[in-house]
This record gives sequence, structure tokens and C-alpha cells, in this order.
Amino acid sequence: MTITPIFVTLRNKSEYKVDVYSHSGEWKGKIRKNYAKKRFTKEELDEIFKDGKPEDADEIYDYKLAMYDIMTDKNGYLWTFIDGGFSGKDMVFDIFSNDKLIANFVLVNPSKEKHEKAIYLKDKFYLIDYGNDIIEVYDYEFK
Repeated sequence: MTITPIFVTLRNKSEYKVDVYSHSGEWKGKIRKNYAKKRFTKEELDEIFKDGKPEDADEIYDYKLAMYDIMTDKNGYLWTFIDGGFSGKDMVFDIFSNDKLIANFVLVNPSKEKHEKAIYLKDKFYLIDYGNDIIEVYDYEFK
């Protein structure tokens, strides 16, 4: 049985890191990768603000998040979701074992259509399309 560590993330405009702890609270390491800040393109901003632009949008939407989400899988690996998803682009993940990067994974979106899919990882991929009430389930393995 794999005992998954506890992962705590910090995401702000100046730093992206994940601290790794044991279940007893002992600090085990830090995942710090140079997730560079990227500005939104004009097209991305137009899509975000299609329903109107809030007053404080210039402050809030300076940059894309460099790390959107973190999840663990059946092997205890940490998956950091770093790009793609809701815009119809491919989904990109960095995969860590404790504090070491072991793989990069790209989930290809062949249609390139905008969608409302999200990924939840445990023992399988669960791709959820809220707009069409569809759940696709995929198994995976490391090679």
C-alpha cells in the first residue's frame, strides 16, 4: 500500500512551489520548478471578458496561473496541472515522485474544440464534460 505524502502548494505572482510533508507532519522536501509567468494573449483576454470586464481586471488578470491544480494518483505521484483544459487546448501535467520530477504528460484534445472538461486523478482519468452530461473513464500506466 502506497502512503501518499501531504502536498501543500503556494501560488502567487512571484512564486510557485509545493511543500511535501509526511503524515506525521515532518517536512520532506520542496518542489520548486521555474514555472514562468506568462501574460494572457489578446484572444484569451477577449474570451475571459466576453461577458464584460470587471473594474479590477487589470490587477487580477495580469498573468496566467503557472500551476492550476495539484492531484495525486494511485501510485502516490503528484500531478501538477500546468496548461490547457477549458480553452480546448491539450492538458499538460508535470508528474513528481516526492520532490523529484519524473515525467511530463500531455493529454491531447484531438477536436481542439472548447469544452468544459476537467480531470480528476485517483486510479483512473475521469474526464467530465458538464455541458453534455458525459463522463469518460480511462485507465493509465507508466512505461
